Amino acid sequence: LAAGRLNSMSSSATTSTTIRVSKAVRDEIGALAAAEHITLDEMLRRLARAERQRRMGAELAAHQSTSTEQAIIAVGLATVEQHAGG
Repeated sequence: LAAGRLNSMSSSATTSTTIRVSKAVRDEIGALAAAEHITLDEMLRRLARAERQRRMGAELAAHQSTSTEQAIIAVGLATVEQHAGG
């Protein structure tokens, strides 16, 4: 693989690092960032957050709720419905 570089700056712009990736990945992430008019740093932050959320969702989907948890969820849903006028 031909290596590309993603230079990342922290929000305070006082530190930076280089991440070695293929040119294709660099270009793909760069295109995503450009389309959103954001920096590579922000795009990588968003991608990392999305991955964390995906993993949490997978864990929750695999979780078998106890009867107590199901009761708590039912009360919460009923409360939301009541406040929504349902």
